[in-house]
Amino acid sequence: MQMESRVLTALTSPTGEDRQIKLGFPAKATFARSAKAGDPHRLDNIAAAIVIGLTAMFVATIFGVVTNFIPSLLVTVILGSVMGISSGAIAYILMRD
Repeated sequence: MQMESRVLTALTSPTGEDRQIKLGFPAKATFARSAKAGDPHRLDNIAAAIVIGLTAMFVATIFGVVTNFIPSLLVTVILGSVMGISSGAIAYILMRD
């Protein structure tokens, strides 16, 4: 007897109706999703906001280092980080539907 026919005879009952196989765990996991979680463009918006924020941080830091607008390098990096985070947050808020 072929393997396929063994499986088919094991899965069908003598009355001809199909049986459900319980493996002890669900075959497909179900999760409670919010309304926004199914949006396929959400990850794209987050990635674009991160790129915009990192670009703003890079430009602000390079501008501060090159022009020596603030003499301390640590303050220049912190100022660039704050500008990058804020511009990334603003970009995400603007791109969000």
